[in-house]
Amino acid sequence: CKEHKFEAYHIDMMNSLAERRPTESIKFGLQVLKSIGIRFPKKTTSLTVLSELSKFKFLLWNRSYDDLIDLEEATDPTKIFAMKMMNDIATTAFSLGDSFKEMYAAISIRMGSFTLQSGISALHSPHAFVLLGSVHASLHQYDIAMQAQNLAVHLVDKYQAESVRARVMVITLGMIHPWRNP
Repeated sequence: CKEHKFEAYHIDMMNSLAERRPTESIKFGLQVLKSIGIRFPKKTTSLTVLSELSKFKFLLWNRSYDDLIDLEEATDPTKIFAMKMMNDIATTAFSLGDSFKEMYAAISIRMGSFTLQSGISALHSPHAFVLLGSVHASLHQYDIAMQAQNLAVHLVDKYQAESVRARVMVITLGMIHPWRNP
């Protein structure tokens, strides 16, 4: 069964983290994503981030973050699993600091694009949009960052996704709000 295979992959990735091998965890996660058709470059640079941001803005064309609250829900287990893996890779990349900041940004943006293309994953899209908001804040796009963060909070409320509320609020209060509400 595909779902069991996905869960085994995720457990392997989390085991690497538990054994304090975050770089190995990221590499493994990227290999798993590649096996389901989602590729990232071996070395993520600021050019990768700009490319991902351009693709996202193209997908967002003529829509605002407010329009995204009514996107259809994702139903494909492979796509939901991909969001789960990207979520964990982005979080791990962030924890590794400056040497992985481009990877964090690129994956966070890709998660937003993935949601626009595949639908909302109640457990992963709110975190995706708040991460995307943090990327906007780091680029000094504070109004856009607030819109992404507001969407994340609305998605948590709409889907009653209490298991991700804390993750969304930590990023909101620690990485987005200080720029607008010091």
